Order: sequence, then structure tokens, then C-alpha cells
Amino acid sequence: MSKESYSYFNERMSIPAPLRKDRVEAYLYDETNHDALDIGSQLYNPNKALSSTVVAIPVAAHQESPEVVIRTIEQYAQQKDSDPFTISLLLNYPSEEYSSANISSIVRAVVGLKKRYRDTLDLRFAQKEFPQPTIGAIRKSLWDGIAHVSLADGLYDEAENDVLVVNNDIDAERISPVYIRNIQQFYERAQGRRNTVGIPSDLLPLGATQIRHGMRWETHPRTSGAVFWNDLAHRQAMDAELNGGYEAGLVVPLSLYARNGGFDASAVKHESRPMHGRGDTVAQQRRIQSTELVTSPRRYLERFPSVGYGIWGDDVFGHTNDCRVVDEHAFPDATQAQLDAHVHESIEQFGQWFVDAGQLIAERKFGHSQLLSEPIAVDRVVAEVRETHRILSSRIKLAHKVMTEIVKSPYNIPNLPRLTLATELLEDEILGLQAVYNNAPVFEVRKAE
Repeated sequence: MSKESYSYFNERMSIPAPLRKDRVEAYLYDETNHDALDIGSQLYNPNKALSSTVVAIPVAAHQESPEVVIRTIEQYAQQKDSDPFTISLLLNYPSEEYSSANISSIVRAVVGLKKRYRDTLDLRFAQKEFPQPTIGAIRKSLWDGIAHVSLADGLYDEAENDVLVVNNDIDAERISPVYIRNIQQFYERAQGRRNTVGIPSDLLPLGATQIRHGMRWETHPRTSGAVFWNDLAHRQAMDAELNGGYEAGLVVPLSLYARNGGFDASAVKHESRPMHGRGDTVAQQRRIQSTELVTSPRRYLERFPSVGYGIWGDDVFGHTNDCRVVDEHAFPDATQAQLDAHVHESIEQFGQWFVDAGQLIAERKFGHSQLLSEPIAVDRVVAEVRETHRILSSRIKLAHKVMTEIVKSPYNIPNLPRLTLATELLEDEILGLQAVYNNAPVFEVRKAE
């Protein structure tokens, strides 16, 4: 048994792991979601079992463009070297739009795609009217419907089986051709570790794929700079293990989804928050490497100039949004004053993510948790402090470079946490270790620095 597997076993061996099938069945029994039963019956194919990897995508059928739907599905049809996967679309619309001609256009587009890719792509769809739609209710009903189909198709008949559901939007602009393959391989490795230590039905981790927004440098340079800054900052949050991945790139094994009670049906945004844990159980996102997906920046183009990073406010995710139906060129770019004001408001939080990422990288590099098991040479500790400062400095320099050369905002990141604070914390740690081993008086470290 490898050191990694042994450590994992020690961590989990005392925790009984219910069968994944039991988790999913118990969740569906408690939910009694009639919308999900209807959706599941539409997604069910008696002639073909659901794949154990499912891409779940809601489509606002009363507003979405058929061209957008076709573009996204075509890219999924070009996936390479993956095991079979299923795409499940939920064509949803509010009650007052029941007779919208656009719904028929979307249905025709999806039916055409099913025929076009009938031999290579398992594409399924359901239609559902929602009297008072929220994105939480829409996604929850779709995922619960997928859970019903997975049980009906016997996907949980083996203890180590699980269904991976990829949370996506329909407005993808570019998807890596190995997006699905790399998701599947990530979870194959995770399952292998559980099999090795004899707990095959233990929960699999929450995954985050590498989502970023498309840029419109020629038509919307200032808004694009703000979007770039946002994407880069969220990447730092992921580096710092702060769950910085975007919701529209989350991968959730269905048994984990069920354990956490599903999505929040009342949510008009951030419906996936329950996936990060409830009570004393916290699910940490794990980044899945080489899974790039570029999504449309259309919400930024529509709203960033007026509300900045508040585009994720409660009033944004209604069942009707101009960004779906208005040509993006009709939205004006942010002015320099708007850019400066909105970016300045983000600096304290985003800047902290850069520092947090640097600190975690340094901790991993030096394994400070292992230092207490052996005497510590002062020279070694000083060298590690210097290298940690270098890592932190490089992260902050990156933030400055992006701000001045790409975002082109005049602010010099005044609210970024100062390196001196990180320095003091590191020096306190060093002094504490020296007190334990009495390797050198305090002044020797101070002098060396």
C-alpha cells in the first residue's frame, strides 16, 4: 500500500460508508419531486442505458438562440478518447411563454442534432414548464430526473459505481476536445484509491473544471479587461483551495449530490452551494486539470458597466434576460471611470486570493507540517522564509502586471495585504520552532534576514 493510500485509509477507516445506491434512493424518497419524475420519464430510453458520465444543461427555450445550442452540442460531438457520456438538456420556460415560437425553434434544433449525431452522441432532452422558475428549481429538477434514470438503468448495482454529472451552461464558446476524457480519468484515479484501501463506496470528491470567459478585446476592451481580472482571481482562489471554481463547470458525483440534499430549489443564483457541504461536512473542490471550457461573457457585456462584479445579483438570473436575445454589439463597453470604480472595489478580496494562493504553494513546497519531527537548522529555515517571500512576491507582481498592462486601471492595488504581514506570521512560526529546539538565538534569524 502506498504512503498516500495508507494516509487516506487512516483518515477514513473509522467512518462507515453507506452504499452510494442507498444515498441516492434515500434522497429521492425524501424529495418526491414530481417535476423530476416527469423529466426523468422523458430522459429515459428503454433501448439504451444512461452513461455513467452525464452533462446536465438547462436551456431557456423561450429565449435561447438555436445557433447557441447547436454550437455547444457540436463541440461535445467532437470529444476525443472518452468513455461514453450522455448529454441531458432541459428545455425550460415560464408558464406565460408557453406559446412562444422560440420554443419550437429550439426543439427543432435539438431534434436535428439528435438525428445528426445519432450514431456518435447520446443526446437526450426533456421539456418542462415552470410557473415561477428559478435556476435552483430548474437545475434541481433536471439533476433529480437524471438520478431517477440512473437507478432505473441499474447504474448503482455495483458498490463502486457512481454517476458523474457535469454542471454546464448552454453558451459554451469553446470546449477542449479532451474535456470529458480528463474528467473521467480524474475520477477513475479517485475511485482506484478508494478500491485500494477497501472502501469502494466512499464518497468521491467535488470536482471543478477550468472555466473561463471569452474575451471581446476589439469591441469591449475595458469590459474584457475586467473579465480577465475576475477569471485570474478565481484561478488564484482555486490554487488556495478556496472553492473558486465556477458553478457552470462543477462536477458532482450523484451520491455526493444526494448526500448534500441536492441543489437549492429556491435559489436564484449559487444553487450549487449545498454541494460544498452541510453542517460539519465540507466538500472541498478539487481542480481537474486540462479541462478548459470557454463560456460566453454575455452577462458581463450586458451588465458590468452599470453594476460591476454585482452582475451576480439576485435580479440577474430571472427567466428572461436581455443578454440571450440582444446582439452583444448593442451593449456599450465600460467607460474608464466605470472600469476603475468596479475593479477598485474588487481589489481587497481578489488581491487576498493571490496572497492566499502563494502561501499555500509555499506550505506545500516545504511541508512545514513535517518540520516538527526533526531538528531544524537555522540556515534551512531562513532559506525557506526567503523562498516563501519570493513566491508571495511573484503572486503580487502578477496581480500588479495584470492590473497595469491588461486591465489598464490606474490603481496600484492599494488594498492588497502587505507582504510584511505574511513575513511576520512566518517569523513567528520560525521563532516558535526555535524555542522548541533551541537551535539558535532569535537575533541570528533576524540578522540573516
